[in-house]
Amino acid sequence: MVFFSSLDSAEKIATKIGFASDSLVAAKRNFILDSRTTLTINQTAQEINGKALQLLESFNSELNGFVNNITSVAKEFERNDVLIAQKIGPIQEMVEDMSTYIDAKGG
Repeated sequence: MVFFSSLDSAEKIATKIGFASDSLVAAKRNFILDSRTTLTINQTAQEINGKALQLLESFNSELNGFVNNITSVAKEFERNDVLIAQKIGPIQEMVEDMSTYIDAKGG
């Protein structure tokens, strides 16, 4: 039995996560820091917006790293699948030949 990973599936998932990351970047543009008003409430709002932006940037950075990891791991699995298939292939052929031989002998 040979195990096969699905690089295509992993890349599709990574692409969807990448689109989510793009959405976060687009949402970031909607944050407006008003620096002209000096009211205490506006200063508090500026601080909260600044923290939200930092959180958004941090989350987006981690999300992009996650996308890279998914793709990297999927490629490594695919590479290992090929190596395993190369090693097991001849053994599988021997087992199939032996099975055919046993069936032909009636036993």
